Amino acid sequence: MEVTANALGLMKEIWGPIADVGKAQLAEYSAEQLAFLVDFLRRGRELQEREAARVRQMAVSSGPRPAEPGRSR
Repeated sequence: MEVTANALGLMKEIWGPIADVGKAQLAEYSAEQLAFLVDFLRRGRELQEREAARVRQMAVSSGPRPAEPGRSR
């Protein structure tokens, strides 16, 4: 599958300005600050993934819960 020239043009029109501003913002940070941000975001994602797995396991372990009165599922 290949991206058509028309689709590529639309992608640049939509996302190009966002990419340009994002690059300019990143250029304001030092390498040390960027390393901190990468670590912070990575650790935050890992936390969310662990917690999502924990909550999924809770749902599996407890089985379906009866609907509360007055609430439909």
